[in-house]
Amino acid sequence: MLPVVAGPDATRLQILLYTIVLVAVAFAPWPLGYFDAVYGATSLVLGAGMLALAVNVYRHRDGIEATRATRRLFAFSILYLFALFATLLLEVMVRAVVPLVW
Repeated sequence: MLPVVAGPDATRLQILLYTIVLVAVAFAPWPLGYFDAVYGATSLVLGAGMLALAVNVYRHRDGIEATRATRRLFAFSILYLFALFATLLLEVMVRAVVPLVW
């Protein structure tokens, strides 16, 4: 809907800006002390990949490369969410089991 109303250039810019915000918000729980370094490293690596793909979408304006870039970003966003939530789940499970071991 957005490309029809605002145009493809505005849409690409919003994809990039929202990705920057997403990476920052997803990384924030680690420095705030909610999760351990495993989550921080995973979030940082996945966020860098997401940001690189969003920049690629922003740079490619027309043609088959633009279509490929958007499809890669969409596919990676599904992997990104799965891996980030799986890491969160694993960290919570490890925290629940580790006190029982000691």
